[in-house]
Amino acid sequence: MAENAPPLFILGGFNDRADISEWIAQVYLKYKKAGVPAELHIYSNAGHGFGLRKNNKGPVSQWLQRFVEWMNDTVFK
Repeated sequence: MAENAPPLFILGGFNDRADISEWIAQVYLKYKKAGVPAELHIYSNAGHGFGLRKNNKGPVSQWLQRFVEWMNDTVFK
């Protein structure tokens, strides 16, 4: 992990395959160790491929808003 890597927004679902959900947590920790800004969201009632669906319910339905907030706070500061 290079210290000059760009900031990272990571999201996933708790019900995703273990290799994916555990991998994204490891990526976050690598960024943290390198001192590179990263934000991690793992939604408890979501699996793989939840995307921008009208039938998303609960907190996962707001992930795009979290991303926009992150962009405004981190990238477009």
